[in-house]
Amino acid sequence: MSREPRALSRMEQRSWQRVGKVLVPGNDHLPPYDYTNAVQWVPEILAASGQEDEESIRWVVVLMGLLPLFAIAWMLKLVSVVAYKTGPVGALPRLLMIGIKGVIYTSYYSGVDRAGDGTSQVYSGMHVDLQCKPLVAKKAPDAKELTTATKLKG
Repeated sequence: MSREPRALSRMEQRSWQRVGKVLVPGNDHLPPYDYTNAVQWVPEILAASGQEDEESIRWVVVLMGLLPLFAIAWMLKLVSVVAYKTGPVGALPRLLMIGIKGVIYTSYYSGVDRAGDGTSQVYSGMHVDLQCKPLVAKKAPDAKELTTATKLKG
């Protein structure tokens, strides 16, 4: 059950953008994380988790955001290496990586960075045109139509 999203402070917003910049630096086709509006959706994504989990991941990201970009990259690499250890040693780092990457990738690849013209920078870079449209419900056949279809077959 999701809760009411809690807005990000300026420092939290900056920290999420810096961590996102390390995880999603962009390339020739895709924009970097900080060039999209993805960070504005972080509170809604975090609201889907437990309150204690949200508070923990917010603190970790704020502390990481105080570091220079190369140190953030180094720290994420170190946590990733430890996360592959078996047993209790790797459990918390795995959960941390799932949490941080989950929020960053969900906000980036969700297509919520749509510009005023309705296009997503990320989807355009991937050459994907995703649209969600409701299906038109088909009318269930009545008994007369079923009888007619059965007679035609037999």
